[in-house]
Amino acid sequence: MPESILSIKAPFDRAALATLPKNRVLAWYMKYATVFDADIHAASKQPTRFYASKAINYAPDGKINEGADAIWEDYLSLWGSFEKLTRDLRTIMFVTNEEEGTYRVHAECLTICHLKNDKGAVDVPTSFVYEIKEAEEGAGEDGLQIWEIRSYLDTAQLAKAKAQQEQYFLKVNEL
Repeated sequence: MPESILSIKAPFDRAALATLPKNRVLAWYMKYATVFDADIHAASKQPTRFYASKAINYAPDGKINEGADAIWEDYLSLWGSFEKLTRDLRTIMFVTNEEEGTYRVHAECLTICHLKNDKGAVDVPTSFVYEIKEAEEGAGEDGLQIWEIRSYLDTAQLAKAKAQQEQYFLKVNEL
C-alpha cells in the first residue's frame, strides 16, 4: 500500500502553490477552503458539492454529524454568525494512497473570525483531518468529496468570538 506525502509548513503563501508539483487533492482543497471562507452560507446551499451525502463529521464537542446536510448545519452554528472567516494556515499534509483511492489531509491553522461591521477579529486555533475520496455520482467538485472529517478547535476562543459578536449586536439593538 504505497503512499505519497506532500507536506507544507508555515509561512504558507498561496501564490507559491504554482511552484509545487501537481497534486489533485491540494488543488481541490484550496478550492474548498476558498469557497468555505468566502461565504459559508452560500457554500451550505450545495451540501454535496464538497461533502458526500453519507459523510461523517466528528465535531469538536463530541457530536457525530452524519450526512452533508447535518455537517453544514453544524458548521453554520459554529461559524455562521461571523462576517467572514480567513485561515492562517500553519501546516498542511496530504497523504495519498492511489491504490485505495483515498486522500488524507491534515491541516493546522488559525481560523480568524471577523466580527460584523469591522468590530475586530478573534483567532481560533483549529486542526482538521479529512478523508477525501472519489465523489458520489452526480455530486462533488472536480470528482472528489470529503467522506470523513475530524475537527479540533479551541472552543473557549470560539465562545469568546461569539460573545463579542453578540455583545456588539445587543448594544446596537439598545440604541
